[in-house]
Amino acid sequence: MKQTNELYQDFCDKTKMTFYVNIVVIILIFLFILGNFNVFFSTITKIIIIILFVFSLYITINSSFTIFNNTENILDISYLEQIKNNIILNVIYCIIIFFFIIYFLRDLI
Repeated sequence: MKQTNELYQDFCDKTKMTFYVNIVVIILIFLFILGNFNVFFSTITKIIIIILFVFSLYITINSSFTIFNNTENILDISYLEQIKNNIILNVIYCIIIFFFIIYFLRDLI
């Protein structure tokens, strides 16, 4: 089993990567909203947004499960309060990203 500090650092590194992926997605969404593109480019942009959102969701879920699987009862340990808050926010983030994916898929079909 990894130490809690190593797990948390790994978790932070992965969520930092999702932050950069999300910046790219937000820029693409703004370009999509502000631009007047033809149907082909609009469809390609939506597909790229969906792929990047799925990638971001996968990384976030994977990093959260890594902490849950390697830490015993993380929600009951008082000195891990910061990690608990980050995991709760990650769960909320995953739900929001999932709804964005569904929205773009629904709009794509």
